[in-house]
Amino acid sequence: MVTSYQKFYEAIHVEATRKTYQIYIKKFLDYANEDYGSIVKLSQSQIEDIVFNYVIHLKDLIERTGKLAPTLTIP
Repeated sequence: MVTSYQKFYEAIHVEATRKTYQIYIKKFLDYANEDYGSIVKLSQSQIEDIVFNYVIHLKDLIERTGKLAPTLTIP
């Protein structure tokens, strides 16, 4: 069975973009304490809360470090 992530991944044709998206999606999922399969099973309001909190987290990260880099760890 094809997953939603596989569909998303296959729709990206530029390898550099694929790698970048993989890094940032992994960082998001790590932050959310979820995996590809479990996050899509959450309710819309749960996903909205996670995304909102992640955006706030990234803003704080940029304010503290002055940059947003995929190598930065998520506390």
